[in-house]
Amino acid sequence: MNTDQHGSETEGGNVEFDEWAKVELFGHVTLVGRVTKAPIGDFLRIDVPKPDGTTAWTKLVNPKAVYAVTPITRDLAIALVNRHVQAPVQPYELPEAARPAAAPSTGHEFDDGQWDRDDDDEDES
Repeated sequence: MNTDQHGSETEGGNVEFDEWAKVELFGHVTLVGRVTKAPIGDFLRIDVPKPDGTTAWTKLVNPKAVYAVTPITRDLAIALVNRHVQAPVQPYELPEAARPAAAPSTGHEFDDGQWDRDDDDEDES
């Protein structure tokens, strides 16, 4: 069973990529972490580290979105992670002071005054 420095050989003889790397994606996004093949389709799994080297979060990436992969050392990946921070998706909310005040309810979900006019027309006939 032969292996090289960039992965390990599977039972079928294929070498699986398992390497610390800087991954550049289309859309000017750069992720740094341990890159392996994800168990879903042909996706890449990028485990982005915390400063202590443990996994902070994981991102699955379609390989068609990858522009470049540069293998690097673990120590360099941990040093670069703060430079290339790409946090997971989080909801965006306005600060409390910037939120618009809620309009008072009139009992009609889409009340633009039309409901009153329609009712008045029917009563006149």
